[in-house]
Amino acid sequence: MNDKNAIKNALASRGWSQEKLALENGYKNQSNIAVLLKEKGSMGVDNLFKLLSSMGYEISVSEVAKELGTTSAGVKALVDLGLLELTKDGIEIIEHHNYKKV
Repeated sequence: MNDKNAIKNALASRGWSQEKLALENGYKNQSNIAVLLKEKGSMGVDNLFKLLSSMGYEISVSEVAKELGTTSAGVKALVDLGLLELTKDGIEIIEHHNYKKV
């Protein structure tokens, strides 16, 4: 998921329009948000943080195991292993306890 998809998903999850997001962030109208979501490249961490925060989301950064890397491939690997679950509220860490009877 990229930054623009994160904003689009958050808007859908909250039931917000681009217009509401614009007004909550001090923009004059919805077209400012549309431009951010359509232009090529990243919208920048500062914009991503500001927009998600206004919708009640937070961005967290945590260390990922070196062998998996810090890329989306690393996150996908953790999901594939069943260690992470992507939810509408973010990422949930799944605890597995493998006990063997002795």
